[in-house]
Order: sequence, then structure tokens, then C-alpha cells
Amino acid sequence: MIKANLKKMHDFDMVLVSGLPCSGKTYIARTEFKDEGRLRISRKEIRRFVYEMTNFGAKWSEQLFSSVNEHFVKHTERKMIEHLLANGEKILVIKSSLTADSRKVYISIAERLRKTIGIIFIDADIRGCIERNRVSEDPIPENIIPKLGVKKTLPDKREGFNSIIILTDKDFDFD
Repeated sequence: MIKANLKKMHDFDMVLVSGLPCSGKTYIARTEFKDEGRLRISRKEIRRFVYEMTNFGAKWSEQLFSSVNEHFVKHTERKMIEHLLANGEKILVIKSSLTADSRKVYISIAERLRKTIGIIFIDADIRGCIERNRVSEDPIPENIIPKLGVKKTLPDKREGFNSIIILTDKDFDFD
């Protein structure tokens, strides 16, 4: 059933995969979209690139996150999305986007460019995210997950999405 629901997302120009850190966003992206000809955009990867480029190849990790370059990272992400959609590409955006406000920018871009947008929101258990973070190759500071968890609001059609799928971390197997 879940696979069938996720398949319908392949028709949309932009798919936003959202949820808490370590909720399964990247897992869903890899298992459901990797071989579908869709291009992936991730702020985390933009942060990594900017840090490693400007620090002569020094390895970036989540522990090095700094808000200093965040405006540039957001601008770069937005420009990449606009460019790819304007050129007819289908994209997958991996971003926490836990609130309606944080999702507005993606909906706005899709509407302005007359593109379709769907969201897969992973409504994961905070404890499960913390446990997966503890064994992650690149963990984030543990206190961040509960802080973000209290801000989480499920997406609603009134926000402007063409389709919404809400999963829990129990809906898929991380192995």
C-alpha cells in the first residue's frame, strides 16, 4: 500500500521529503526515487560543499554547522530549484520543513513556475530519531531533535500541495 502511494509522487515536478532529522528522509529518497531520473537537492549537501570548498577540502560534519553561511545556503538551494524546474527537470528536495511556514518557499516556487508539488512527510517518533542519530555516520547534536519535534506540524492541502503522504517511521524498514 505504501509503495503504491509513493509511486503517485513520481508524477509531480517537485517532491518535498520532510521530517525530523534521522526520521528516514534520505532512506525514502534512496529507496523510492534514486533510479527514477529525478534530481536531488539537499541543504545538508550544499552546506557540506560550501564548507569543504572554502576550507581547502577539510571534511565537514554536522557538528560544524554554523548559521553564518545559512542565508547563502538557502539562496543557493532556491536558485537550484528554480533553475532545474524552469529547465523541465523533476526534483526531489530533502528538507526537514517541519512547519507550514518552512514549506511556503517550495510551494511558492512551484506555483510561480506552474509546477506540481507533492510532499512526503515522515511523522517519526522522536525517540526513534534519537536512536538512529546515535548510530549515524554524521550525527547532529542530540538536543536538536526534541527541540525540532515540538515545532512539527503535519502538512495540510490548504498549504498548496497537490498531494500529501504522511508516513511514520514504522511504515518502512531501515535495514
